[in-house]
Amino acid sequence: MPHLLTAIPITAYWLFRIIAIIFALAFALIKRKAFGLTLLGTVILAAFSVFGAIVGAKALYIIGQIIMRGGYPNFWTWRNWQVMARAGGVLYGSVLGVIGMVLFFAKLFKHKASDLLGLAAITLLGANFFSRLGCYYSGCCYGIQMTDGSLFPYQLTEGILCALFFLCFVLWRPERRRKDIIFPIAAILYSVTRFVLEFFRGDGGRGILLSLSSSQWIAIFMVAVAVVWLYKTRPKSKQEHELDEAYP
Repeated sequence: MPHLLTAIPITAYWLFRIIAIIFALAFALIKRKAFGLTLLGTVILAAFSVFGAIVGAKALYIIGQIIMRGGYPNFWTWRNWQVMARAGGVLYGSVLGVIGMVLFFAKLFKHKASDLLGLAAITLLGANFFSRLGCYYSGCCYGIQMTDGSLFPYQLTEGILCALFFLCFVLWRPERRRKDIIFPIAAILYSVTRFVLEFFRGDGGRGILLSLSSSQWIAIFMVAVAVVWLYKTRPKSKQEHELDEAYP
């Protein structure tokens, strides 16, 4: 991966991920009171989330490599595992890792998990803009070759769309009304976007199953969970309230 600034011994990939982490922490600190967090609690949650993102991204990457290439003779060599250790990670792994650590934090410090997942969802959308810039400058996660010979700007397309989703949430400010619907709405927006954009990915190793990549299957799962979430948390009608009272 190329260095963005030759005077600084860091690749563009990691530089933009550091920027994404700083952005996420700053946004969480700004929004902490709306989601019932203290300053210390926000910092601890951020540390948990960063840990989950790193471990989740690498874990899902390694799992995918084992499934796709585990049968190759040289896969289990020390040299190959060194190569995998230096490689990047899987974005969905970061998302799942953050979700896991947010749930753990909510359980540990007795916070409402759905509220914190809402904050995490908005933050991840904004942070992903910077993460995809890192992908763009490092040359990974590239798009298919178009008719003019250029590559479809997959990284920039996803990053810009996530930035637009982030701005919509910031302007809409749903935390003033219902925090519990933020996460499922964000999950649907990102998952549908990712599902469609996956058809324009040009890099190999996508974990194809029934003509769909592993990321597309995860997107389908995320949308299904989000739809069920929204159905379960929908405002109940008068008749439903009466039924709940009659059959507690």
